[in-house]
Amino acid sequence: MNKQVLIEALNNHGFIRFFKASNGGFDPTDYPLLAQDEIYHLWVCSDAEFLASQEKHCTEGERAERLLKNRNLARAKLWRYFIAYTNTKLPGSAVAHELASQIKPWSASSQELTQVFHSGVEALSPDAINH
Repeated sequence: MNKQVLIEALNNHGFIRFFKASNGGFDPTDYPLLAQDEIYHLWVCSDAEFLASQEKHCTEGERAERLLKNRNLARAKLWRYFIAYTNTKLPGSAVAHELASQIKPWSASSQELTQVFHSGVEALSPDAINH
């Protein structure tokens, strides 16, 4: 995962409006008790760091697995919406789903995603493609 790509997406107010307006279900940047850099850190940190930051929750066993699963599902959803936003498609479109399944989450910038839309995933580095 390229942390900078995810942070740039979270910083993109147009993308966040698109995500919320297109039934994303939540605002990934709205945590009133956290500073902006802390919010970004929660999205890009390792699983161990994420669990360590969840002081108010039990972070052992099944609860830890559920917390990590939910965060990873949210990251994947943000990725699919980011692909759709970058290529002016609907989040549920076949193109967005196909590209999200072919490209490792948060491994391509918006410029690279635009190029992929026109040239195919072959335009990306092999490290960014799911095999």
